[in-house]
Amino acid sequence: MEFFEDYNNFDNINEFDETDVEQKIERAKEIVENGETLFNLNFIEDVIHLCMDYDYPEEGLALVEAALETISYNSDFWQYKGVFHNALGEYEEAFLAFEKSLELNANDTETLINFAATHENLGNIPAAVELLERAVEIEPNNVDALMGLAVVNEKKGEYEKAVEYFEKVVSIDEKYAEAWYELGFSLENLGRYENSEKAYKRYIDLEPESYFGWYNRGIVMLQLGNFKEAIDNFEFAAVLNKSFSSAHFNLGIANLTIGKYEDAAEAFVKTVQIDPKDDSAWYYLGKSYYGMKKYGEAISAFDRALELQPASNEAYIDRGKAKEKIGDMYGALSDFNKALLVSVIEETEGEELNEEKTENTTLSGVLRGIDSELSAGNFGSALNLIGFFETLYPDAPEIKLRKSLIFLEYGDLAQGIDSLKAALKLNKNLLVKLKGTLAALKESELLKKLIDNK
Repeated sequence: MEFFEDYNNFDNINEFDETDVEQKIERAKEIVENGETLFNLNFIEDVIHLCMDYDYPEEGLALVEAALETISYNSDFWQYKGVFHNALGEYEEAFLAFEKSLELNANDTETLINFAATHENLGNIPAAVELLERAVEIEPNNVDALMGLAVVNEKKGEYEKAVEYFEKVVSIDEKYAEAWYELGFSLENLGRYENSEKAYKRYIDLEPESYFGWYNRGIVMLQLGNFKEAIDNFEFAAVLNKSFSSAHFNLGIANLTIGKYEDAAEAFVKTVQIDPKDDSAWYYLGKSYYGMKKYGEAISAFDRALELQPASNEAYIDRGKAKEKIGDMYGALSDFNKALLVSVIEETEGEELNEEKTENTTLSGVLRGIDSELSAGNFGSALNLIGFFETLYPDAPEIKLRKSLIFLEYGDLAQGIDSLKAALKLNKNLLVKLKGTLAALKESELLKKLIDNK
């Protein structure tokens, strides 16, 4: 959002409805067409202000240009021209208009602030900062200039500087809601969660209907470990905007964290109703059902998560645990095996492999071919490829590890374990690479037996 693009020096902006504004615009056009602009400049200027307030940039620009034909050395009207060009996305034209305005009045803070907006839109951030700093030198308590500097620093990721300016803004105008919100955001990014929560709370006091305010405060409450408050805030956000999937999702996370599985499941169901392709929501819905001991529903949710994100070893692990609970041991073993497979592919993807070519085939190319078959569930084809390429790369642990996983998939534990031993013998670091996935499997009695038997 831009905080210094808008012209903010207008009075009584709520006195007119849209019909009134359009009637006044038509009256101003008639004055221009009748050649009476010079004698009605005050009225023309009032209508220009209305065009800014009620978003009529094209009509406002036409009136400004008509006025400039009569009073070409008026800095205010050149500034208005720049504002309208900014609103229309015509930044080069806005640049020239503001430049002319500053030639006529170099110390006009309104022009400096709006010219800074043009520079920012053109990607010239240093020039924007320089103009805003000039405005602050002229008017140290100009909240629009200070807000502009705060936002520029926030966008650059310089949150300490941003906080300094936001705090100056709210010290001058404690009811500046947007400044409180952005202050909370910058403090959140600095990890200063308690201060961030206070800033968001102040923003909510000023803007109680802002679902983003309630949501962001909920996120900070999660960081502080205050799950009850987080839940309350996410619920407010979800009520204010029922289609805001992030509010429902994080409401589910907060409930899941404290073991309120039914409430978590309800929140995740709403999330996937809004966004059926949210694989994370399906995954956590599965975890919620698992916590409720509804293992069939959990498996269905994990199925959907894996359809959307097939490379999720966590989803394979948890689906395997659910299958184990209903007595589907082969299904559980298959999922645990796939979790290991995903981990193997992830861990060896960026490795430096021996790329010496044998019959124009590199090891990395071989592994990609095998992994492609495995990912498609073509275990027989993958095993055939392994059988051929093992003769070319007899000392490649990556191939033997994949062979182990295929045998485990087929339920041939003996050959699976033998191939795993061979892979570990060639590369003892493989077990270290897989320790994250293996640690996640520690709750499985089936995998414990396999691991204990080496």
